[in-house]
Amino acid sequence: MAGLAVVLALPSTQAAAAAPGAVRGNAYRLSPGGTFTNIVSCTLQSCLYSISLVTGADGNVYGISEGDKQGFENNGQLFAITPKFRTEVNFNNTPADRPWDLELGRDGSLYGLTQDFYTYRSHFFRFTPPGTLTFLGSYHFPGSGAFGPQIQAPDGNFYGTLRGDIHHPGWVYQLTPAGAFHIVATFNGTDGAAPDELALGADGALYGTTEVGGSTGGGVIFKLTLPHRPA
Repeated sequence: MAGLAVVLALPSTQAAAAAPGAVRGNAYRLSPGGTFTNIVSCTLQSCLYSISLVTGADGNVYGISEGDKQGFENNGQLFAITPKFRTEVNFNNTPADRPWDLELGRDGSLYGLTQDFYTYRSHFFRFTPPGTLTFLGSYHFPGSGAFGPQIQAPDGNFYGTLRGDIHHPGWVYQLTPAGAFHIVATFNGTDGAAPDELALGADGALYGTTEVGGSTGGGVIFKLTLPHRPA
């Protein structure tokens, strides 16, 4: 059995959200040897529940926060670390809410999805630094909505998975940079169900796993060869 070793216990930030001016998040660097370096602390609301850090074409680090999870009126933000934290987009002022994915596109812009977890309504957006936000499309994804981050493939399109529901085992979808949505693969249970996130292989194909389904019921590893025509 492989040995599991704790390299470093990270400090807790659970009490960060209370008082004004309190630290709500930290950007840190962790070396392969376990050296923890706090780069900058953040007191902005946009640092709560921050996820999906990516390095932009301008060298700045960008990320998104999902917003409050206690029912408050905070629909999430897109922020930059320059190295100070700076809010770039407040989704309270847009038709979308709850950003949860961010990807650096080949054109140097940042692409992402929002998802309302009550209605499963999602918006596909493009953010071009230093401050241009464009909504490319709005979708009511089938099933239980998108799962995991989307990925830009060599054909320039973005791909992701939809987990499905009790009646539908799941799908792989395609979003073009212009915002057109297509289903490119449909699972039927025997070839897997409830697909997890995708990974890009060295051969240019997309790979993934499903949580269940397949001949044994324990899930499958699947491959999607591109280019793939919409189903």
